[in-house]
Amino acid sequence: MSRAVIPSKLAVLLSMAFLSLSAQGQQQFPGWVNAQLPWQKAVVDNGGRLLAWYHPEKNQGYDKVLRLGWDFIEHKVPNDPATGLKIYLINSVYDDHTLQGWNWQGNPASLYGQFVDSLLGWYPYSGDEEAVSVVRSMLDYQLAHGTTPAGWEWPNVPYATSCKNHAEYGGCLQDMPRDFTGGIETDKLGELGIGYVLFYEVTGERKYLDAGIKCAEALAKHVKPGDENHTPWPFRVDARTGRVLGGYINAAWEELVDTEDYGGMVVANVRLLDELVRLKAGDTQSFAKTRDMAWKWILDYPMQNDRWSGYFEDVPQNNKNVNQVAPTMTTYYLFTRPDPAAVDPEWVNHVGHIIDWVRRSLGRGPYFEAWAIDE
Repeated sequence: MSRAVIPSKLAVLLSMAFLSLSAQGQQQFPGWVNAQLPWQKAVVDNGGRLLAWYHPEKNQGYDKVLRLGWDFIEHKVPNDPATGLKIYLINSVYDDHTLQGWNWQGNPASLYGQFVDSLLGWYPYSGDEEAVSVVRSMLDYQLAHGTTPAGWEWPNVPYATSCKNHAEYGGCLQDMPRDFTGGIETDKLGELGIGYVLFYEVTGERKYLDAGIKCAEALAKHVKPGDENHTPWPFRVDARTGRVLGGYINAAWEELVDTEDYGGMVVANVRLLDELVRLKAGDTQSFAKTRDMAWKWILDYPMQNDRWSGYFEDVPQNNKNVNQVAPTMTTYYLFTRPDPAAVDPEWVNHVGHIIDWVRRSLGRGPYFEAWAIDE
């Protein structure tokens, strides 16, 4: 079966899927773009630099990718026959022949937060009101079907996961029994929380700001300074009780293999708290204190030891399994500060180190012999 992932950063992921038209009259490079695109030869200019496949002489490559991608999301994603819901509401992966969801687990919180990030680049450029409506439908569905009850230890916050094609979220958390519901991943509070707040800034609809504030309140309530083996928030927790989750060997939770005390994209929470402080929304004194504690942990630990572990929802607990999402989004946070030196006096050295570390440790994989960045 052929499969495809529903895109989160449309401009990046859909470029491989849709840019399939070669520019006429351009020099044809004798090799492929990479081993994952063996049907499409690279198009380069006279200096050997890679060009877009679609009308590079008119600089229309990225425009084409974005229009195809958003048109797909707005008009071509089918409904699930059982629930009647759009596939992107109940699954994060689809079969690229039937366009029906197939994965055992959905990842709505991160998916929708990333869609807001994509919208922020697309909407000012295009004026595409349909894109705003589609993203609104995602956030509204999460609020209605993927938010923890008000009486829980972690109240009014988004579930990170859902089970295959289920209309209600909160199940199929990695490393837990399949009948367990109610677990959350704390970094997804920041990732979707900042999405809620930024969508409020686009639309002016107060309910999204309120949703982001509730995420920040839960984070402020539970933050700790952290250390080498503990992130400021545990990665996966039972939202009902606050109990740290992990590799329990049976449904009765009688024997714990390992816990999720460490992990997650901590900078996502920093982004949310920072933006609410900027907007003067909610308990900004508490939010600023929480933000500063989490940011200090990033500077003191992973920025020093490169232990960027935990993020992906379907990955078993393993603190030695590092990823590129947390460090690169940390550099993004620094790049988007009005004055990066105000939050990190060593930001230039830190960013350079992270980029080199990601490229050296995670950059190539089995499909790439060299990167353009190596040139």
